[in-house]
Amino acid sequence: MVEIIPSMVAAAAALFAAFMSVWSSQHTEMNKKRSLEIEFRRQQLNDLYGPIHMKQRTSVALRGLFPWKNPDGTKWRLVDHIVEIQHQAEPTKLSAVSEIIRINEEIAELLTKHFGLYLGFPPPDTLSHYIAHAKLLSLAWREGRNEDSANRLPFPDEFDTVIEDAIDTLRNRLGQIGGLPPGMLRRTHLVSSRKSG
Repeated sequence: MVEIIPSMVAAAAALFAAFMSVWSSQHTEMNKKRSLEIEFRRQQLNDLYGPIHMKQRTSVALRGLFPWKNPDGTKWRLVDHIVEIQHQAEPTKLSAVSEIIRINEEIAELLTKHFGLYLGFPPPDTLSHYIAHAKLLSLAWREGRNEDSANRLPFPDEFDTVIEDAIDTLRNRLGQIGGLPPGMLRRTHLVSSRKSG
């Protein structure tokens, strides 16, 4: 009987060591997956959604140099006033439109270049509508004409919400998996119905 006790202790120690080895391996694998997810979610924020949000905020500020509504209460769209703006030739407004168009093109490039960073697939149609609108606005501005209403692709007004919702989702996920310091989940809304085109 005395001989059985050391062998039982040795067996228990071996089982415990095996358990700890498996647990350690699983824990290491979980930490690795968590680290990879944190890195990817941060990349989504830093390389796609964050830059789009900040560029869009700049564009909204520039867009504020123009009216939001027509006298009849309908939405004032830049694409309907290209001839008028170019004819008036106010340097600040001409520069503002050029900057809005440049920002639109930069956002369209981010949306195209970083397709692999989208939050989901297929991406919302809003994103491709944004790209199409940006291209048509740029073309109309270069040609010095108002956009033809029959072939118009208006600015997708839900674009800002789509971007903000993606940022919220990513930040919340990062908060859940320890990728954000505590207290960093407050949402900041983009003040707009942006309205650039």
